[in-house]
Amino acid sequence: MSDNRRTTLDAAATATADIVKPDVNARSQTPLSALLYADNGTPIASTNIRYFPDAELTQGTVKRQRDRVAEVVDPGLRKGIKKGVSRMGFEVTDWQGTEVRDIHGLTALVTRYQRADTQTGSPFQVRLIRVYAASRTFFLTFSYRLAEWILMEPIAERVTRSVRLNRN
Repeated sequence: MSDNRRTTLDAAATATADIVKPDVNARSQTPLSALLYADNGTPIASTNIRYFPDAELTQGTVKRQRDRVAEVVDPGLRKGIKKGVSRMGFEVTDWQGTEVRDIHGLTALVTRYQRADTQTGSPFQVRLIRVYAASRTFFLTFSYRLAEWILMEPIAERVTRSVRLNRN
C-alpha cells in the first residue's frame, strides 16, 4: 500500500492521542495491513491493526468514563480524521460517529464514517475500533467499498464482535 493511500488509521491514531490523552503514543509498533482486490485490481476492502505498547490509557479508565468518552472523543477525532484523509487524497463524506461498545468484556470505541477518493469519487465505509488497554492498546480499522456493502457489512460486524485481548 502506498504512503499516499494509507487507510486512515495513522490519522485516527494521531488525532486520538491528541484528544484523549497526551501520553498515548501515536507511534505504533507492529503495524499489519491486509488488502482485498477485485480481479480487475480495484480495491474492495482493507484491514489494518496497530499496537501502541507505550499507551497509558486503560480499560478501567474507559469503562469508568464510558458515558462521556464518545461525546468527548468524537468531535476531535472527526476533525483529525478529516484532516488526515484529506492529506491522503480522500474526503470524509458521511460522519456516523463514535459509540462505546462492550465486546467480550472489553470496552471499545467504534467510529464509523464514509470516505471517498477525491479523484475517482469511489466511496468506502470505514470502521475504526479502538481498544485502550495500557501497553496492550490496539486500533483496528476495517474499510470496504460501499458498492460491496451487502457482502462486507456483515463481515465488518463479525470482525468487530471478534475483538479480544490476549490474556498473556
